[in-house]
Amino acid sequence: MNQKPERGCEQLWRDFVSEQDAVESLRLALLRGPRTALLDCLRDALRRPHERVHALRLLKIMPEEDRRAMMPELFAFGTWQNQITELAKELIFSVSREWLRNNTLTFIEPLLQGTDYPEFWGALEICDQIDRPKALELARRIATNPDPNIREAGETFLDKLRRPDLTE
Repeated sequence: MNQKPERGCEQLWRDFVSEQDAVESLRLALLRGPRTALLDCLRDALRRPHERVHALRLLKIMPEEDRRAMMPELFAFGTWQNQITELAKELIFSVSREWLRNNTLTFIEPLLQGTDYPEFWGALEICDQIDRPKALELARRIATNPDPNIREAGETFLDKLRRPDLTE
């Protein structure tokens, strides 16, 4: 039952461990460097799709102050509907609730310019998890938008809050 792994597997494991050690060394070097430069580097990385998840994972272990500095980017990714949305939301909700309540609209307002239905919906969901009264105010504003698709996001969100059977 306890058979010895194939020689190839043992070598792959040693290579894996070696690579992980190298990654950890690089991570520590990045974290020891100047914060402003690292945050600028992460902002640039978030513009490149294949680097986004790595930037978000590094940010996850950084101090709350650094996550706060990246909130505009985190809110933008948190409203999307793709594989990094949940990681971005996790980072958003990792900072203090009080700080989020005081700053949420600062990060959501810019997202409401030229956004589509899924992003409006994502912004409303994030806002609702932080501050329901602000989410209601935002949904009411969106429900009066001249664009029927965007207006629908606000109306649907308001209906969801009025009818518990529509909640997830």
